Amino acid sequence: MATKAQMRSNKQIAEMILRVQGQDYDEWLDEQHVALITKSTEVIAKVTQMALTKDLPTS
Repeated sequence: MATKAQMRSNKQIAEMILRVQGQDYDEWLDEQHVALITKSTEVIAKVTQMALTKDLPTS
């Protein structure tokens, strides 16, 4: 597992690469989040179905 210093360095390098490519780091990161969520729809659906089949307290 990467140390905090390694993670910080990786982020800085990624930001520089993206800047050279004309991309904003935060926008790129949001795109990665969306891609992960989209790729994980089956898992999300299963977890949601599991939650719906339990007796959940109503608020």
